[in-house]
Amino acid sequence: MSISKEEGKHSSEDLWTRHCIELKNTLLDKDPRGFLMWNIMLKTMYHQTDVLELNYLKALSNWEWFKDAMVNEAPFFYPEPYFTYRQTNSNTVHHAYHIAQLLKHTKISFDKLSTVFEFGGGYGNMCRLFFNLGFKGNYAIFDLPIFSELQRYYLSSLGLPLAPDNPTNMEKTSNIILMTDTKNILDDHGNKGLFIGTWSISEVPLYFRTEIFKNIGDPDYFLLAYQNNFEEVDNVKYFKSFCAEKKNYLWHEFEIEHLKGNRYLIGEKIK
Repeated sequence: MSISKEEGKHSSEDLWTRHCIELKNTLLDKDPRGFLMWNIMLKTMYHQTDVLELNYLKALSNWEWFKDAMVNEAPFFYPEPYFTYRQTNSNTVHHAYHIAQLLKHTKISFDKLSTVFEFGGGYGNMCRLFFNLGFKGNYAIFDLPIFSELQRYYLSSLGLPLAPDNPTNMEKTSNIILMTDTKNILDDHGNKGLFIGTWSISEVPLYFRTEIFKNIGDPDYFLLAYQNNFEEVDNVKYFKSFCAEKKNYLWHEFEIEHLKGNRYLIGEKIK
């Protein structure tokens, strides 16, 4: 993500600059197939999931739908099996739990969903899970360049449908679009579909949040998760104001009970 500003650095910006440097140095030094267990990954985008999340998923009426999608892992990336369900890994359980919360609090339908815009896509696992669950639309991931390259490596290794660098030449559906600059956010990415920002949009400076939300407009759904405070920002106050400005949504904002100090914010446009 291009988040530099002439008025000076922000502490959250400094933090992600350090993360980028660490990832780049690790990529140059180690076999990329083992990236899931690198220290930088464990710090920034790999979650050791509470067994409560897996038990929640198993209790759902559509557990088989989740189960089939979750077990389609890539063994050549050496994912560490989840300790109580070794057919998948911890991160995939965590991402499936996010999706389950979205389904619980909205009327979203994967069959009708045409667009997903994920801000900060990790290494691409949420995207992989969406396609495994049967999503057939366009999935855009906006991220910092070094993380975008990691997503390209991971998703292309799985044979998933990456769009060409020039998105104007892509097919109309079933594309994964990787972008690192707000200038590449097309009209097709805004004012519809789903916006995902789990512990990502809440970790960038306020001015850049404003720029992103301006570009994506009013999507049909929001799936957000955030820590109460990150570096210099009170996120609870920020997202309360965010919801107040977007009065055309039905919002569900609540603490994640097993992750104290963290909250979900899930929204559905009122039509």
